[in-house]
Amino acid sequence: MVRSSFQLLSPYPREAIAFATAVERAGRLIRDARDGLAAAHGLTVPAWRLLAVIARPQRRASPARIARLLRISRQAVHQMACDLHERGLLSMPRGPASRKETLLVLTPKGHIAMADLDETLRFLLLEMTSEVPQETLTAAADLLNGFSARLRRCETILGRRL
Repeated sequence: MVRSSFQLLSPYPREAIAFATAVERAGRLIRDARDGLAAAHGLTVPAWRLLAVIARPQRRASPARIARLLRISRQAVHQMACDLHERGLLSMPRGPASRKETLLVLTPKGHIAMADLDETLRFLLLEMTSEVPQETLTAAADLLNGFSARLRRCETILGRRL
């Protein structure tokens, strides 16, 4: 048996571990589905996320602002943006306030790709939950959101990212 410096707080450790394992499995399958959907459009999931941020109505979509939103480097945004620009999914016009500022804007082809990806993922998630009652979905979402909050607090207590 593995010793831990932390006291077990759950009165049902076996069930708690089984539940966490099931959540991880479902999360992996959803992640794999997103990877497959993105790959079908010649994208990676990070590139899909970049396009999703650009597609949102907002003040402006500069590489620096997008890097902050996605918590990645400006260089990573620039590399993905250049690739997506070459593929015709976004344009990179200069900003109106400064000739140095570059904005990222979806092209019509980019809008079509995003709409298709979003609709396919939406269908998948709705199909996955089609036989689950609304009350159960709401309770499960609340439960998982609570777990997320507890994990963030654990990161603070432990002083490291989990």
